[in-house]
Amino acid sequence: LHAQSVNAVEFAHSTLCPTPLVSCFVDDCIERGVDIRRGGAHYNYTSPNAVGLANLGDSMLVIKRKIFEEKKYSMDELRGFLRSDFLGHERVRQEFLNDVPKYGNDDDEADAMARRCGEDYCIDFKRYTGYRGASFQPGLQSISAHALFVGSLGATPDGRTKQMLVSDGGVSPAQGRDICGPTAAMLSVAKLNHLEATNGALLNVKFHPSAVKGERGLENLCALTDAFFGLGAQHVQYNVVDSEVLRDAQKHPEKYGDLVVRVAGFSVLFTTLDTVLQNDIIERTQHNCC
Repeated sequence: LHAQSVNAVEFAHSTLCPTPLVSCFVDDCIERGVDIRRGGAHYNYTSPNAVGLANLGDSMLVIKRKIFEEKKYSMDELRGFLRSDFLGHERVRQEFLNDVPKYGNDDDEADAMARRCGEDYCIDFKRYTGYRGASFQPGLQSISAHALFVGSLGATPDGRTKQMLVSDGGVSPAQGRDICGPTAAMLSVAKLNHLEATNGALLNVKFHPSAVKGERGLENLCALTDAFFGLGAQHVQYNVVDSEVLRDAQKHPEKYGDLVVRVAGFSVLFTTLDTVLQNDIIERTQHNCC
């Protein structure tokens, strides 16, 4: 049994695809002449990822504005709103949603709060060492983990209720709150401290097909992307799809067997996703201009 286990490990190592470029920048791989995937690294770091950065930043700004500056509500009242999932307090929820700036609209105050939250998270994690003796390398990306919090994460001060989605991707604005267009949203994202997010960041942007139609549309999309990376950002991925098409695909999946969407780090046939992730992609802000 022991021999079989060893052979299985050796087989696994021999079949892993090598990563020579990454191995060049990881200590001890070159010295040992062994790829990082085959034991060349001295340490194996751990990469925790953030979920709901936009909700956190927006929530902290609501607390700052409504509790501490305006003194309109007390912390005890806020706790009551959240514990009740805003039941009976829809006016307050709408106030929190609409009366306080939101990350994703090139608003310096809202963006600074999101930056502070992301920066503190990344820097604090790096103070600790994992059980294998290596450092933590945090990232501002949630892949699709944000969908897991529907119905389990309680209401948040930004106006999100328990049954609502947490912000997708990692650095994306919360669904429907980036109301000033894709340029404003990407300017907000570029203000984050991407250098501290050593395991990467993830931004989702959704365009209506008409926004990137033809040569002019393609040129605009390329210019937008180039400008975004020129500001120091590190990731963006696009969906080019009509939300109405996605809604129809939910009702009539047999008509859309080849409809592919980008979720977060991976692409998949839309009709094979569960309803929560389908709704996540539908609810992402649809930009009609590039």
